[in-house]
Amino acid sequence: DSIFALGDLLYRQATELESKSRLAGVDRPDSESRKNGLLLLEQSYAAFEDAIRTLTEAVERYSTAEQNKETALQIIEARYHIAEAHRHSAKLPRKRQSSVTIETSRAALNRQMHEELQAAIDGYNSLITLLSDQPDNQRRPTEAAILRNCYFSRADAMFDRGQHVLRTAALRRNGAHGIQEAGWSRAGAGARHRRGRRARRSPPGG
Repeated sequence: DSIFALGDLLYRQATELESKSRLAGVDRPDSESRKNGLLLLEQSYAAFEDAIRTLTEAVERYSTAEQNKETALQIIEARYHIAEAHRHSAKLPRKRQSSVTIETSRAALNRQMHEELQAAIDGYNSLITLLSDQPDNQRRPTEAAILRNCYFSRADAMFDRGQHVLRTAALRRNGAHGIQEAGWSRAGAGARHRRGRRARRSPPGG
């Protein structure tokens, strides 16, 4: 259906913008590169939000209707992209924290990041439960790839959520002053973890 195609297009546009934000320097330490990268990351976040809304509408519309095998697979792919979109959306509040000094603003960004990550984890858990119930010999290649990717992506989201908990605890213990040194010293480890997970994922349907 066209609504699935539109949601998939929005999702792919969002991932392309996120990739461009990395190339522009959102992960670099110099402020100018980070500024340019953040602009693209903000566009990516907006596209992910549009994708989530569109794909959620598609899932809700067709989950209650009579389904053929193609539609059922489209729903599974849409649910996976919704979970992925939430996980990727957590990057914007995480990156914004480095330029925020007001404790209440930092707490709001932490909360936003946690909500996105939790929504992603909930989505992965739901798909893992659904797809794990299928016998291996009845699971289609796309479904097998999505199931495998859900395990990896859930681990990524849980890792990032753990970092969020540590940062929040440090904020409460030490206040906003000096939190960058306490919280961002783990950024290298987080980046290495995400690169390792990304390398082991395979594109659904590939």
